[in-house]
Amino acid sequence: MGSKPTAPTKCGEKDFSAASFVFHTPTAMSAPNPNAGAPWSESLQTLTRKVLEEGTSFHPTTGNVHLKHRDGHFGYLALNDLLARRWHIQPEPAGRIQQYATIDELLADGWAVD
Repeated sequence: MGSKPTAPTKCGEKDFSAASFVFHTPTAMSAPNPNAGAPWSESLQTLTRKVLEEGTSFHPTTGNVHLKHRDGHFGYLALNDLLARRWHIQPEPAGRIQQYATIDELLADGWAVD
């Protein structure tokens, strides 16, 4: 007995059907950046900008976009913040939420998708 496909859900011009999302699984969550303090590569910064601008890539279980910082720690952007274009990063383990006005500020401070 198969399940019926569900109709796409749209909000404005965005398609929120499951097929429109790329599910992102973080890479080595426990492995710190071996180049801590150094800026992330141009390609990783470009990927981070794309993921945040498009708002369609997140972890399938948590709904978060997992991020890493150039100093070796980790955090995440909650799905509701991603969709609302609020750049509020929750550090892991729990700490003070870091808020950024733009993606450029977030990148300049050393965050990138993990």
